Amino acid sequence: MQFSLLFVTLASALSAFAQFNIALPTPGQTLHPGQSFTVRVEKLDVLSLTTEVGIAIGLSNGQPVMGFEDASHNMYTILFAGPFSPQPESPGGTTLFQDYSVTVPSSFTPGESVLNVGRAALFGRGPYLGTDILNVTVTLA
Repeated sequence: MQFSLLFVTLASALSAFAQFNIALPTPGQTLHPGQSFTVRVEKLDVLSLTTEVGIAIGLSNGQPVMGFEDASHNMYTILFAGPFSPQPESPGGTTLFQDYSVTVPSSFTPGESVLNVGRAALFGRGPYLGTDILNVTVTLA
C-alpha cells in the first residue's frame, strides 16, 4: 500500500515537471547586453497537489565549455530569484504562465549564451520537494 502511494506521488511529481517550459526567449533569440528582455515560464494546469516554492533565472556570459561546466545544472549569473505564481493564459485555459522582465548585464560579451530557469515545488500530500532546471541557448550581440 505504501509503495503504491509513493509511486503515485512520484509519478504525479514527474508528470508535473514534464509540463514545465521556457516559452520566451526562443532558442537562438538575440539579446543585447544592457537591455531588458522577457522570460516567459509556462506550465500546464495539471490536477495534482502542487505548491510552487519559487523560481530562479540565470544567464551565462558566453557558451560554457563542456567538460568544465555542466550547462544543464549551473545557474550562472542570477537575473531573478523569487516567487513563481503562474496565471491562466486565457479564462478556462490549461496553460499557466508568468512573465519576468530581466536585464542582460552590460558587461556580458557577444556570443552564444545559456539561459537557465530553475524551479522548486512541493508535490503530493507528503509533500515531496522537487526541483528542475530547464535551459535555452540564446545569442548575445
